[in-house]
Amino acid sequence: MKVFAFIQARYNSTRFPGKVLKFLKNKCLLEWCVERAKKMKHIEDVVVLTGDDPRNKRIVEWCQ
Repeated sequence: MKVFAFIQARYNSTRFPGKVLKFLKNKCLLEWCVERAKKMKHIEDVVVLTGDDPRNKRIVEWCQ
């Protein structure tokens, strides 16, 4: 059985818009999350989930 990690990410946020792509040290927050998930022992792949709001286009571009 394959085990996946699913990370929900959206660009629009009421308190901190664009937080998911803000940089902390040398990486954006989404990159930190994806890298940590990939290091988990039983995770085979990581999937980033986002909505179809046009503002999420930057997240889609980052994932590609």
